[in-house]
Amino acid sequence: MSPGHSCLPRGEPPRDPREYSSVFRRIADCPLPLVMYGTGDGAERITRIIKGYGREIELYFSSDDFFREERIFMGKPVVKYSDVCRVLGDFAVILGFGSARPDVVRNIRRIAAERVLIAPDISPVRSYSPHDDYLTMEAFIAAREKVDALAKALADDRSRRLFSAMISYRLSGDISYLDGTAVGDPYLWLYHSSMRYSAAADLGADRGESSLEMLMRFPELKRVIAVEPDETSFRRLGRAVVSDRRIETYRRAVSHISGEIITMSSDGSRGTSADRAPNPARGTKNTRVVTAALDDLVGGGSCELIHIDVEGMEHAAIRGASEVIERCRPDMMVSVYHRQPDLWEIPLLLHSLLPEKRLHLVRPDALPPWDIICVAEG
Repeated sequence: MSPGHSCLPRGEPPRDPREYSSVFRRIADCPLPLVMYGTGDGAERITRIIKGYGREIELYFSSDDFFREERIFMGKPVVKYSDVCRVLGDFAVILGFGSARPDVVRNIRRIAAERVLIAPDISPVRSYSPHDDYLTMEAFIAAREKVDALAKALADDRSRRLFSAMISYRLSGDISYLDGTAVGDPYLWLYHSSMRYSAAADLGADRGESSLEMLMRFPELKRVIAVEPDETSFRRLGRAVVSDRRIETYRRAVSHISGEIITMSSDGSRGTSADRAPNPARGTKNTRVVTAALDDLVGGGSCELIHIDVEGMEHAAIRGASEVIERCRPDMMVSVYHRQPDLWEIPLLLHSLLPEKRLHLVRPDALPPWDIICVAEG
């Protein structure tokens, strides 16, 4: 891990990310005034964690496209970036949101070239313990054996670079570690596989984009089992079925067992989860949903490709597909970013279940780096 930019006074050498106990310790130790870029749920969560370290956000600013006059956030006015530069002079920018929009990503990188910019990586699924929301050096040391095991199991140098970069980035909040690690197309590795796909599963299908993507990529597919628990997203998923009748939809919560009734929570952050702590500041909307295990949905049929993005319930979804995995030996695409340990625990789980598969890590060009996927193919 090479050292990245520090939050030290100008002219002092940067510190190695392994010297920080966490990204929030780095923020707390920063001698500069702290300014937050962003005003959403992520900015609110990060602000509260920073307060727990004894620091305050001086100002909030938004992109010019989202700027509104006389807007107040967390009790303070929201201003433009140019206003912050005029009022404060030198300051550190804390990134409080995420985006994959190219223009927004370019703007974040432009600000990072002008100022000290720290981008905390907090888990999109809110934990019951705030300190589980981000990587600490203590947690990294405890997981070191697993981290080293995954580094050896990954099948290509680019995946290993991304894995190493993610550890350095999460400890420091320095986005420069992520340079050159994005891949525009996570499906490319599947073209290297010897598998031929006649049936697939899309767990956490959302509005159907991933189901339609698989059908476009692999026209030999005859069936895509699409599972989505959120009521609004499921209605929109129905429109995807109109586009392609090979999509077979279920409004269920993917789990290790079928037929249970669970409460799904949505608190204003991305997606809906059955394992999310309530957000007292924003409120929580609860919905009762019946669970389904993929083994029961597939029955005795085939399933050679499985995509899983279920807002922190990936482990349960994999357990519920154990019979299909053992019998069909499918290629898999699984999200590994909802909780900090997912980055190494889920790929190692796939490696134990499908040791003959090649493992890859891929991410789109987003900041902070969300939608990280482990691809198991071969």
